[in-house]
Order: sequence, then C-alpha cells, then structure tokens
Amino acid sequence: MEGIWRRERDSNPRYPFEYNGFQDRRFQPLTHPSAAGQVRSVYRSLWQLPSIRHSITTATFELSGDHDGTLFVPLTSKQHPQYLDSLAIQGHQIQLHFLGGIILAYTPPVRPGSSKQPKPDRYFDRAHGWSVVLQHECMPKRINPGTAPQPGQPISLRTLGEYLNLSPATISLVLNNAPGVRSIPQETRDRVVQAAAKFDYRPSFFARSLRKRQTFTVGVLVPELSDSYASQVLSGVEEHLIEEGYFYLTASHRRKPDLIEEYPRLFMDRSVEGFIFIDTTLGKSVGVLPAVAVAGHQKIDGVTNVVLDQKRAAELALRHLYQLGHRKIAFMRGGSHSSDADDRWECLMNVARDLKLQVPPEFVVQLQLRVSTPELGFEPTNELIQRGGDFTALICYNDIAAIGAIRALMNHGLQVPHDVSIVGFDDIQSAAFHNPSLTTIRQPLQQMGMTAAKILLQRIRGQATFPDFVPIHPELIIRESTCPPNPKRTRTRRT
Repeated sequence: MEGIWRRERDSNPRYPFEYNGFQDRRFQPLTHPSAAGQVRSVYRSLWQLPSIRHSITTATFELSGDHDGTLFVPLTSKQHPQYLDSLAIQGHQIQLHFLGGIILAYTPPVRPGSSKQPKPDRYFDRAHGWSVVLQHECMPKRINPGTAPQPGQPISLRTLGEYLNLSPATISLVLNNAPGVRSIPQETRDRVVQAAAKFDYRPSFFARSLRKRQTFTVGVLVPELSDSYASQVLSGVEEHLIEEGYFYLTASHRRKPDLIEEYPRLFMDRSVEGFIFIDTTLGKSVGVLPAVAVAGHQKIDGVTNVVLDQKRAAELALRHLYQLGHRKIAFMRGGSHSSDADDRWECLMNVARDLKLQVPPEFVVQLQLRVSTPELGFEPTNELIQRGGDFTALICYNDIAAIGAIRALMNHGLQVPHDVSIVGFDDIQSAAFHNPSLTTIRQPLQQMGMTAAKILLQRIRGQATFPDFVPIHPELIIRESTCPPNPKRTRTRRT
C-alpha cells in the first residue's frame, strides 16, 4: 500500500495526477467546481487533527470528490498560491507535498480498545483515502432525521438538508449525480434519494438556469399550429431539440403584424436563448438573440434564413407541364402575408418567359384569404373558371390550395387530370392520399426544421457562423393529378 500520487506538470490539466508514473484519469482538475460542496466540513475536520493543525495555518486546502475517489484541492495562501505537488503513502502515514516546500502529514491513530495499528487500506486507499479517514475519525454520522417539512411547505435543498441533517451542497451532489458523489457514503446517498422521493422534490428550474446561465429553451413562432406546412417543419425542429436536450415554447401569430412584433418580446421575458420563425414575415431585427427563419427571404441582422431554392422549384413545376404538352397554364399567386409568395411568383414568371409561355391576366388569380384550409384555393379557382379562360393546367400556391382547386373544378364538371392538370407545392402528408393524389414540388419540410434547429443551437453555442441564406433543394413528385392535355375536352358547368 505504498506509492505516490504526483501532479503531472506537463500533462493535460484535466487529468493532473499520476500514480507511480501512470497518469490517472479519475481525478478532476484542481479548480473543478465539485470541490465547493465540502469546503467547510472538511476544513473544520482538518482543524481537529493536531498533527497538521500548525501546517494548515500556512496553506489551507479542501477536499473534493470525483467519479472514483478523492482529490485534494489546495487553496491560496496570503502570500502566494500553494499547489499540491504529490500525495505520498508511506506505510501508515499520508503526506501531502505542496510546491514551495510545505508538507502536511497525518498518521491515522489507533482505534480505542485496539492494541494493533490498523491496516492502511482500512483507512485510506487510492480512491477513498482521506474521505474514509475523516469520516471515521472526525465526522460523526447523523442518521436521525430532523424536522419534517410542514404540509404545503415548498421543498428545497435547504428543507431536505434540515430534515436529513445534511448540507444542501451534499444533497445537490447526490441528486445531480455530480462528479464528487462517490466520496459520499452509499448509506447517505440512499437517504437523500429516499427523502427526495418522499417529499416529491423538484429542482428549481430558475435556480439552475441562473447557475448555468442557460435555460435550454428556444421560442418558435408559426402562423398557425394546425397548418400542415408549419406542423411538419415544427416536427423537425422538435426532433433535433430533443436530441440536444432543449425545450421550446411555441406560439401562433395568425399572420397579424402586431403579434409578430410582440411575441418575440414575450419569448425573451421567458428567457429563451434564441428564435425560430416558420413562414413568418419579419420586418426588422428581433434583438441580440440569434434567430433562424424558415422560408425567410429578407436580409436582417442576426437572422439566418433557411429557404427553398425557388428558382429550381419553378423550373421543375413548369418544365414538367411543358414537357407534357401544356401551353395554357394558369397560376395562383400567394398573398403578401406569406413569406414565400413574392419570391416564388418572380421565379415562376422568369421561367415562363424562358419557355416563351404566355401568361394573360385572366390566367392569374390572387389568393386573398389568410387560412390554412382548402377554402384557400376553392374560391380563386371558381373565379378562374368564371372568367372563361381555357387553361389546361393550374399551378397552385401550395397543396392545401390545390385540394380546394380540385373540388372547385369537380363542381364545374371538370375532371382532374383529364380536363385540367394540377400541380401543388410543399408535399404535405395528405398530398399522397388525396384522390387524385397530388403531383407537387416537395419541400423537405422536416429536414428544413432540423436544419433550422441545428443552425440555431450552433449559433447559441458560438460553434459556427452561417451565411444570411442557407438553400434547400426541392424535388418534383409526380403523381395522379397531371397528364398530357386532352384535345377533346369540353367544359360543362353545373348550375
């Protein structure tokens, strides 16, 4: 049981000790915060040891635990810092050697009634040496419970400490499974866990947040929680946040400008660390916190935009219809309240010019409603039909509008796709199960949500920087709602 623990000066400071030349990775750094939990009790106990009391006046030190054992952490003297150089076990004596020539030595005394010197490993070993000595010789056990909390009294660490006759720091080490917990006897740990369960103790979220200076919470703003687009993006956001141990608060602004301006402030009042905006039109910066906008198209300080490549999406949709033989193509233009509307419309018109397609005014209808139901596309399609335009295909603003358009066409005796082909946008979950199933431009909505969450957390942690715009690539999904134009099509309206 003889050997020497020595501080390895040139090694990684995270593992500062070696045992007989072998670097021991069980020990924490000298400045590890787990030392704070046992300062007072150990310091008082060391004062009770006459053999080292004199030396303590020169250099005090405190005891701290780690996963596998006990670490001696020296404090600073008035003149200069004293660092632990080595811990030597010589026979029955423990010696602590500090840089600067200070040596603290302690020999475990013979137990009363015993004529034999105790074996060293009964009092100390590599993992639990001083904690065992101090517990056996200087720290009387307190096993009788103290005053129980009164009914309705808030349960805190101090309350549990008064009941168990333990310090709040010790209870915190046990309940948080902190690095120093193994230096606490198993019996004491069991008592702490049982008492916490008995009184239904819950850690204070705000206290923990203040201590760590983190809330692990972000705010997510959406147009409507029931919207299929937003719900799929939110699913991706949630998946990544759960993996990273983050929580999120969400609110729907229903595309009201005053709520879009007010909700970020309310999120900040609840100490979120950042924002994710889904299909939300921002007019200005949201402050100092990092933010990510899904389907954001404006360059705003502090905001990273995760956006679909609208030009590529327009090419996929129009070229698909063009290759099928369609030349009379009608369009739904999104409302100004939707963040994608203007950019998507501009890209569609640019591709139409490249294909030399004529887009007369009677083939264009503007969406007016701010809803997330098929009604969005129902009335606009009725308007197109009533204008008398002989269009053979219709590109809808999104899949929800496309479902409403199909119903309007059916009400006028037109079949999809034999009379009019329909192309949607987004590829929401119900698009594949509608009758007919929708040909659409797929936005990888869940992937966009995960990307937004990943970018936000990296920005919160200061791990990376990102450009103002992060593009996402679309995909054409061909299903049953498109086919070549029918040259024998006749319009029959139902009255």
